[in-house]
Amino acid sequence: MAKKYVVDLSEEEMKPLNDMFTSGIQPVRKMTRARVLLCANKGWTDEQIQEALNASIPTIERVRRRYVEHGLEAALSHRRSRRKYPRLLDGVQEAHLIALACRQPPRGYKRWSLRLLAREMVRLEYAQDVSHETIRQVLKDNELKPWLREEWCIPPKSSADFVYYMENILDLYQRPLDSHFPLVCFTNRHTPFGLSRQ
Repeated sequence: MAKKYVVDLSEEEMKPLNDMFTSGIQPVRKMTRARVLLCANKGWTDEQIQEALNASIPTIERVRRRYVEHGLEAALSHRRSRRKYPRLLDGVQEAHLIALACRQPPRGYKRWSLRLLAREMVRLEYAQDVSHETIRQVLKDNELKPWLREEWCIPPKSSADFVYYMENILDLYQRPLDSHFPLVCFTNRHTPFGLSRQ
């Protein structure tokens, strides 16, 4: 049965593919895709390419298809997911999570885990329900890794004063924008946060 997605590389496309193997370091996946295209261009079957490159048949078929439908660059690049996920925590909940992750874990635990943080968020009633994956994404977005022993995190202890000022700031940020009353934030030596609306 004839292949639906036939790779037929032009001379202009062959040059950058061949140059990839002599011009320094390239990502392994990109090199594998380039080899798939070069082998397919020679008329190799998917099974022959699989045996030679130790690549899966679905990967080979995907590279062929992306080359035919979208061109060389698309076939070589890693396609990121276009799926959009809604944010499950609002700004206030994220702030509580970050403050929680910067504190010491509960007694009996050496460090925070994603599931432990999710349970504590529910126990403290910061959220009704939250998955460890949502916790992971928020921490990743804020470049926090509370399960590591060495980290830079402010504040080391969340005092009542800190929580008061944090919630005050979050309340201000949730107000509608008004060009006549800009929001200005600053810090000083005596309090965690200073606030001013001018």
